[in-house]
Amino acid sequence: METPSWSNSAEDYPMNDLIQHPNISVTGPATQLTNTDHISDVHQPNDAHDVGESLLSDPSGYNPTIPYVTGTGQGRYQHSATGPANGEDFFGDQHDLLDDDQNSYTTPNDSLDAQEMTSAIGTHGAIRRRATRKIKLIQGSQGSVLSANYPVLSAIKNALQPQYRDVENGTNEFSEMRYTAVTCDPNDFTLMNGYTLRQHMYNRHTELLIAITYYNEDKILFARTLHGVMENIRDIVNLKKSRFWTQGSAAWERIVVCLVFDGFEKADAGVLDLLTTVGVYQDGVRKQDVDGKETTAHVFEFTTQLSITPGLQLARPSSNADDSENLPPVQLLFCLKQKNTKKINSHRWLFNAFGRILNPEVSILIDAGTKPGPRSLLALWEAFYNDKNLGGACGEIHAMLGNRNSKLLNPLVAVQNFEYKISNVLDKPLESSFGYVTVLPGAFSAYRFRAIMGRPLEQYFHGDHTLLSGKKSINNMNIFKKNMFLAEDRILCFELVVKEGQNWHLSYVKAAKGETDVPEGPAEFLSQRRRWLNGSFAASLYSLIHFGRM
Repeated sequence: METPSWSNSAEDYPMNDLIQHPNISVTGPATQLTNTDHISDVHQPNDAHDVGESLLSDPSGYNPTIPYVTGTGQGRYQHSATGPANGEDFFGDQHDLLDDDQNSYTTPNDSLDAQEMTSAIGTHGAIRRRATRKIKLIQGSQGSVLSANYPVLSAIKNALQPQYRDVENGTNEFSEMRYTAVTCDPNDFTLMNGYTLRQHMYNRHTELLIAITYYNEDKILFARTLHGVMENIRDIVNLKKSRFWTQGSAAWERIVVCLVFDGFEKADAGVLDLLTTVGVYQDGVRKQDVDGKETTAHVFEFTTQLSITPGLQLARPSSNADDSENLPPVQLLFCLKQKNTKKINSHRWLFNAFGRILNPEVSILIDAGTKPGPRSLLALWEAFYNDKNLGGACGEIHAMLGNRNSKLLNPLVAVQNFEYKISNVLDKPLESSFGYVTVLPGAFSAYRFRAIMGRPLEQYFHGDHTLLSGKKSINNMNIFKKNMFLAEDRILCFELVVKEGQNWHLSYVKAAKGETDVPEGPAEFLSQRRRWLNGSFAASLYSLIHFGRM
């Protein structure tokens, strides 16, 4: 695995200049892009080529590294310094620094190519926007669905190892990012309504669905989690003696990593830049609405071998195909929700929307900021594989203590570390011996997908604030039930064990270890504990009241 050193640049974290500025290749003196027309331009305001000029703006308020044109893909054509200063040249002329794509001359009804943005950049920096191609919408039972493929940067595409390029025959998962603008509720994300995922398109079976739920963590915490997950996938792919993972389709094709972000406005800009670096996100392609219907979530799909380490270094595969340190291809499914609707709604997107299409055997839930230990995800999966009646499991979570355990000097951190140790040594092993662990921590736990389908998930999602209609909605609950759904993961565990007609049980897997950050200040600590105490007390009463269902 090559982890090159990068020099500091305009970004807060080190990445090479090509990835920081994917669309800029100016060789002339003009390097500053502007979003206005220049009075000093040679052409006049009424000239034909001024028609359709528009300011660069993004209604979301997010400012990426370089400006994008709203509603179009990323431009990649520049004119040389010797070209006309007014920038009125067309693609394909002698001033283009890059050769035009052969698909640039298709008709307006042809499929969309994200990098065929019909604009030209002159030395004054003014971006000209011309005819916009139309995307043919998919007709579903509840309306139109917008889904299109967008080519990724050549630097990302060329990072792929040669042995995987043959796999791409008939697919475009390594060269194009797929974007879908979702305008429906998670429950309506179905094949019948026109929505699908690449794994279904490629007829792949998903054995392991790894979900990372994100709110507003910074890029370092997020990189810890994502890179740790990718290293664990490498452990699974590198298995030599496992008949299950070495026979049939490739191991990496049976693993999907799903990133669910709880609201675009809350997302850290550095994290979005990180995802742009690995190829699964492009800011300029998001659509605010489709056919007049507001977009509720943006779904991006891409398969990559790139990762960002917790030290914010770019990790890419080496040229040696036999290097065991190389990361395998990882299928990324990135769901960026338009609004902040809380974590339980993120799980509804995971299970009710994506889970029903992927139909995984095991789903692993990880919070952004939690770093899974080496071979931890493999240990969780092995527990399910070896016990067909295992419905859910959790690993050992310990507090993040910093370099040389320096955070133990903080009394709040020391107390929480002691609490985690007691839980891991006494509570969970005892509960596991009875087959019922009262709570599988949402920060690091796993469920068999078919075990939680039906009533367990139905009861669990009663706490979703977006489901405000009906007599069972959270607005019509009494104070006891509202407190109970502050600890909805306890409800899910109980409902799984008492599921009618089944014999599921829960277990504690000590070999699976995860490191998570804990509150370090009094305000954050008290807020967390108030939520936990109210929820756990109400959920415990619920379990006692319904004990007869065991």
